[in-house]
Amino acid sequence: TTATTSLGLMPLIFETSTSAQFIVPLAISLATGILFASILILFVVPAMIVIHHNGVKNLDRDWGKAARLG
Repeated sequence: TTATTSLGLMPLIFETSTSAQFIVPLAISLATGILFASILILFVVPAMIVIHHNGVKNLDRDWGKAARLG
C-alpha cells in the first residue's frame, strides 16, 4: 500500500500547471512521510524489539547471579 500510494501521488508531485502548485508541497509531504514511516516500521521497530529482548535477557542473567551470590 505504501508503494501504490507513493506512486499514485507522483503525477500530482510532478504537476506543472499553476492551478495545482499549492497542492504539490502537500503531496510531497504525504509521499515522504509515508515512505519514511514504512522504513521506520520495517527496520527500526524490529531492531528496537531485539535490543529490548537482549537487554531483558542480560538483566535476568545478571540479577540471577546477584541472587545466587547474595
